[in-house]
Amino acid sequence: MRKLHKFVGILLVAMVSTSKARGGPESPEVIKAAPVSSSVSRPGAEIAASNDGSAVSLKLTKETSTIPLDPNKDGLVTFDWLSVTASAPISKSETSHSLFSLDGWGNATTLGLSYSTFLTSWQPADPEQAKLRSLYCQEMHSAAAKQMVKESPGTTDEEAAKASKELDCTKSNYQKYLPTRVDAARAGMGMPAPGGVLIGASAKYGTQNSKFYDVSTLEKKENRYSPWSVNIFVGWNPKSSQNTMVIFKAEKKRTYEDAESATKCPVVAGALILTCTSGSFGAPEKKTSSNGSVEVRRLIDKSIAAAIVISRDLSEKVTTTEIPVYWLGNASGSLNGGLKFGTNSKDKKWSAGVFVGIPFGLWASPE
Repeated sequence: MRKLHKFVGILLVAMVSTSKARGGPESPEVIKAAPVSSSVSRPGAEIAASNDGSAVSLKLTKETSTIPLDPNKDGLVTFDWLSVTASAPISKSETSHSLFSLDGWGNATTLGLSYSTFLTSWQPADPEQAKLRSLYCQEMHSAAAKQMVKESPGTTDEEAAKASKELDCTKSNYQKYLPTRVDAARAGMGMPAPGGVLIGASAKYGTQNSKFYDVSTLEKKENRYSPWSVNIFVGWNPKSSQNTMVIFKAEKKRTYEDAESATKCPVVAGALILTCTSGSFGAPEKKTSSNGSVEVRRLIDKSIAAAIVISRDLSEKVTTTEIPVYWLGNASGSLNGGLKFGTNSKDKKWSAGVFVGIPFGLWASPE
């Protein structure tokens, strides 16, 4: 177990120590427009609460991209994500919950590792627009310098001009300083073609300390269990609907479910007062299940997205439906909050909850 802790620590350090070169192409925003707890999403931290329970999630992601060596020719574009995740349920009785402790990770914490790649084709630069690329870049630098002077009255024209020349001629800078030239500038640089295919896999391993009472003796016990899961997924971003993502996932997992809390008052011969015991009676039930799911995700605009996720537990023959809606975008346009509704075919009850997250990146995002 300690070797696994050490491996995760080394992996986190290696990811933090690596930075991505700026100026690369950008992946479709709809791929990352989801709660942090989703299999495919942007990195960040998130707290989710509902009438079914609460949880906290943390995700660190390293993103890279590759384009053809000659951007003026057709080729393949790939976006790759390597993510490390940590998540844990939060009990109503807890005032705080530690994902990690000095001797490992905290109770009920699950660690995960996932890798995914998005593939699409490359649209070569338009020859005529390519000739104008340097002029567009100079025009963007001039517009940026004027905006810097306007926003910071104490900044001189010379200082602003010098600072503006440090800016890369990327889509985000064109959107900020010269939005009228975004399409023309992108055409002059070449860009990924609309649509593409997503392929990925992930694995999770956790710890779970369960306290329960022996059914026969009512002796209090505590055992440690190790739930796990592995899954593979494929996604499709239609060329005709760039803001839509369809994801199919197959999962195998093992869980340990505590028995429902109850109260027992055993009758002792000769006793005048009954002593009652409340809690879970019997060891957690071990379940190994196979699940399949389909998710349709839609980015409505820069600040709102929604999805419907339908999953089927092939072992229990139970179908679950979830409908998350996200908004509360921050200054950079990242989605970091929303509502989630859900139901299943077993108890047919609806659940509702909220999630609030802090999107962040330890590495430069492609622009």
